[in-house]
Amino acid sequence: MSTCTTLYVKGSTPALQGNLHVPGSKNSAMPLLTLAALQAQPVTVKQVPGISDITHLLELLSFAGSSSSVNQGNQVIFQGLHLKNEPYTFPQALSSRLRGAIYALALPASRGLRARLESIGGDFIGSRSFTPHLRALAGFGLQVSGQGSAVAITGGHPRPSEFSIDDKGITATSLAIIIAASLDGESIIKDASLETECDDVLAAARHFGAQAERDGRSLIIKGPFQSTDAP
Repeated sequence: MSTCTTLYVKGSTPALQGNLHVPGSKNSAMPLLTLAALQAQPVTVKQVPGISDITHLLELLSFAGSSSSVNQGNQVIFQGLHLKNEPYTFPQALSSRLRGAIYALALPASRGLRARLESIGGDFIGSRSFTPHLRALAGFGLQVSGQGSAVAITGGHPRPSEFSIDDKGITATSLAIIIAASLDGESIIKDASLETECDDVLAAARHFGAQAERDGRSLIIKGPFQSTDAP
């Protein structure tokens, strides 16, 4: 094994020239799309990355009653949410393709509907368990279960609350923000993630009329959403 700690680079490379379009971040786009899917009025989300994870998430959101379309300008247009008062079991063929599939639970969770993700995909790093996601759901009074890569809402009615999520990632804290913003009342989420993408979700919640602020690792969120113009 080499012990070299110095790299020498020599050369003359012409300066790069041209134009490059940089799409939005996937980790910010997925929870923002979920927030948009929860709105009663039409919403357009711009600069959405054209990647498979986004396509699969939109399909999962559609399964739960969201109506959306994508145009050639990387814009996703939502036409409103139409949740049915029935249990939802999301297709495993879709949910097993991405870790962000957990966001689809926000739609039935916001209405207290039973729902199940049979399998959640993505990378399974030892430090990235689904325990914070279960805390995010249970913290609002929902009955949840998790076994392996399956997560289910088995009962309960969502209500504003104060709880510790103990999260250092993005998806669990973002999921909690989304649900809290959809409820009528103030929630305080302690030990939340400090990732910048979570602050993007807070900003989006404010755009949709909720009050959402950060005080260190505590998030103070007061919903519900209010009618607003599309971004």
